[in-house]
Amino acid sequence: MNSWGLFKRYAVDSIKRWQVLILWSTVGALVLHGAGLSWSFISVFLFGLFAARELARDVVQRWSERYVSPGIARGISIANPRVWTFELILTKTLIEEVSAQLSSRFSEHKEITDHILPALRKPLNATSAWLQKLVIEEYPGRVRAHLWLVPASEADSQGARYDWFDVEFSQAARFEIHGGRQLWAYATDAMVGGTLCLSGSWEWDTTKKRDFFQLILWVDHCVVRELAEKTRQIPPTDIIFKIPLEPGLLCDEQGRTVYVQGKGGREYKAGEVEPFPHDEETWEYKSGEGSEWRWSWYLHMKTFDSGFSNWGSWTL
Repeated sequence: MNSWGLFKRYAVDSIKRWQVLILWSTVGALVLHGAGLSWSFISVFLFGLFAARELARDVVQRWSERYVSPGIARGISIANPRVWTFELILTKTLIEEVSAQLSSRFSEHKEITDHILPALRKPLNATSAWLQKLVIEEYPGRVRAHLWLVPASEADSQGARYDWFDVEFSQAARFEIHGGRQLWAYATDAMVGGTLCLSGSWEWDTTKKRDFFQLILWVDHCVVRELAEKTRQIPPTDIIFKIPLEPGLLCDEQGRTVYVQGKGGREYKAGEVEPFPHDEETWEYKSGEGSEWRWSWYLHMKTFDSGFSNWGSWTL
């Protein structure tokens, strides 16, 4: 949505809120006047009511900025919305290893999979296009995902594509149990019975007592899980990496500390600082060097003020 669209939405919402407030103020004034109170007293009372309302909103905003993490927090409004930009690089070696892993698991259940039509051996929701970029917008109780896909080879006739969709909290709770919400699934003709999948899920932070959104790259043996295995729970061996979209956790995982202005001039463990002291931060990780390299990812986080004007100014 562009800035003009955000302005119109903000204006309409503001008008609706003030219309309700004015309506109830008018009803209250008539009731008070009917009770014998003077119009001058009623005017002072209503002015005080409006002032108290604005003061209360300011107090709630300050409290939420201090105690509520920006991001998903069990339906609590986001104090400072965040946008995450994720880029992924995968090697040919990793794709070959994933293909071998899928074929091995698929062949273990040959008595069942032999009865599956060949067309179903490659999941219908898979694509042969690479994930070029993923952008995640955080909202209360949901995220919005923007995907840019590019052809994996010149022979790919699908071409570059863009897509977006919303992921509700109920659709992606707890990866290990439900597999989260698929964001991107990649498969080649050599991949039998599954995909290389990037999913999103909400996970519970036991320290801060709130949920955060998480990205997971994993090998999804979807055909075998659906038809052959007694449990659909995802084994740890199928997971390539997890990335929590929570800046404190990300910094802690990479051993990075943060400087907090006005707190003694020393570095602190990022996961222990509330709120996270930086409005913008970048992380990246590589699986290995040389022949051991299989994948790399880059992640950028931008925090916006709660006002609509700054929130709508970012560009994809």
